[in-house]
Amino acid sequence: MKKVQLGKTGLKVSQMGLGCLYFGARDSKEKSFRRMDQYLAAGGNFLDTANMYSHWISDQTQGGESEKMIGKWLKERNNREDVIIASKVGFPYPGTEYGSSKEQIKEECHKSLERLGTDFLDLYRI
Repeated sequence: MKKVQLGKTGLKVSQMGLGCLYFGARDSKEKSFRRMDQYLAAGGNFLDTANMYSHWISDQTQGGESEKMIGKWLKERNNREDVIIASKVGFPYPGTEYGSSKEQIKEECHKSLERLGTDFLDLYRI
């Protein structure tokens, strides 16, 4: 899969990213892992998620399910260095208001890092 430079960062990302919206919510662990494995095997490296994915699916989902599932996959596969992770902040989900204050961005970034099981995000969007 062709890779392109991400702005002026020096990061090379696959032209086709993998949207992880339903991982851990509508999609099981097996299905989520299979999709990420197949995507990586096809040459992809850009995973797109958000702190609030997918709180609206059911009464059991509260947000963060996608990041948690990616975190489990990263831990089991030990492949953090092989992927570029993009997450988002600013949308409301249970326990979190809509917003983008300095404090909220810091708090939500910390939560995302914990759920992903990593100490950095490659791209953080608002």
